Amino acid sequence: MRPIRFLLLAAFAATLTALPAYAQNPDAVAHFKRGKDLRDEGKCKEAIPEFRESLKLEESIGGFYNLGFCHEKLGNKQEALDAYTRARDMAKRKNDDRLKEIGGARDLLLQTSPHITLTLPDPLPPSLSIKVDGAIVPPTYYAPGETVIFTPKGGSHVVHVSAPGYEERTYTISDERAVPITPQRLPEKVTPEAPPKQEGWMWQHWAGLGGVVVGTGLMVYSIASYIGYDVRRRRFERNFDNACQPEGDPDPSCSEAQAEDQRHAREEYDTNEDNASSSAPLWIGVGGFGALMVIGGVALMVLAPIGVGSPKTVGTAKVQLVPQLGPYTQGLGLTGTF
Repeated sequence: MRPIRFLLLAAFAATLTALPAYAQNPDAVAHFKRGKDLRDEGKCKEAIPEFRESLKLEESIGGFYNLGFCHEKLGNKQEALDAYTRARDMAKRKNDDRLKEIGGARDLLLQTSPHITLTLPDPLPPSLSIKVDGAIVPPTYYAPGETVIFTPKGGSHVVHVSAPGYEERTYTISDERAVPITPQRLPEKVTPEAPPKQEGWMWQHWAGLGGVVVGTGLMVYSIASYIGYDVRRRRFERNFDNACQPEGDPDPSCSEAQAEDQRHAREEYDTNEDNASSSAPLWIGVGGFGALMVIGGVALMVLAPIGVGSPKTVGTAKVQLVPQLGPYTQGLGLTGTF
């Protein structure tokens, strides 16, 4: 079967080269003729560079066909099919009489060589990778539309297709019919939009400011009350001391009126001390509570959320202070994710 096939190919080649099948560029013609002579001598390996150089200078039907002939003879089936296909397409465009012979050579290659046919998408996915039975198919073989891939043997084949951003697909192909390859894009990851930041102060800022103001007022009340007590105490002490100490008298003696003034000063002093003793817990409590309100208010303002639904981050935790008001508890609560 193999000798008959090459006899048929040789007949096709003779038909193509008997006519002006090669290019008209003088240099292209020279390379084509050298390639043809080498091919006739059975030196296809040396002929291929001559045909390629001829086609580089000017493409021709005969140049592509003879390049395919030599590739097929050397067992380069993929390259042979590509050259035959380009010769056939060029003959179609020019409505050339040699189209039948070229098509026959191409069909004979496909009929006598195991292969699979894939229908690839147009455009091809970037960085497309195709494996047939675990072997990577060179990307140079890929083309939109029907793509023929020769296999070492016939039968069933496993085709694995992958590309970045697409689902990996595996196909089992048991015959030569064209199998459509349809890569499916992976769903894009949607990044949730950040909530808009709220301009200006939020309620935590105002609550914190209120706590600072009220707490400062309570502290001022407590401190002012103590200062008032101390001022009265010093005045009563002076009144008591001055009641029986005439100026310049080292050993004063008190008259009845002076003794009365001294008793009155003593009573006022004692009353002031009693009032201070009974009011001290209130002053301390009010002042201490005011200090806590100031501290809490400052903390609430500092830790207030910086945007809607976006609490300020402290380290790796998102926290915020929330007022806790109830029948048994009053104060600030720390909430968030730790």
